[in-house]
Amino acid sequence: MQAQTLSDVIQQTGRLHRNLASELRSGSPAGAGERIDLLREYLAQSEGNLSRLVEAHGRDAADRALNTWCYEYLRSHSIDRMAQRFSAGEVETDEGLLQEVVGIHGELVALFQRLHAKADTEPTRALLHDIRELEESETRRMAQGANRLHEL
Repeated sequence: MQAQTLSDVIQQTGRLHRNLASELRSGSPAGAGERIDLLREYLAQSEGNLSRLVEAHGRDAADRALNTWCYEYLRSHSIDRMAQRFSAGEVETDEGLLQEVVGIHGELVALFQRLHAKADTEPTRALLHDIRELEESETRRMAQGANRLHEL
């Protein structure tokens, strides 16, 4: 489904995080090791939490902001395409896995930055700013946690 409104974008973002969590839990390549399994579980939990937080922002936002059209921009920057590229089973190292997940979050942050720059109303700008900040802070938190796990 092609997102057309900001409400659609938020729903697809939540779904992307749920799908990432599911993909991360789907299993490591044979012989990948305990450390990458721990990292997968940590990232999956973080993605699940992030999905709930993003969706809560969508539930709490003003209808005026949620009904903002953003179809033109999203034709070339599809959230669904971000999810289709990710396959956790193909990543064999914990560094590679973290890099893939952080890369997807970077694309989401860039998406929300661009949508924010094009937003016409203050409620829409505020919502986009909040979601972008949430994505950035959770990405930093995941990377820091993964680095702590790597140090063990």
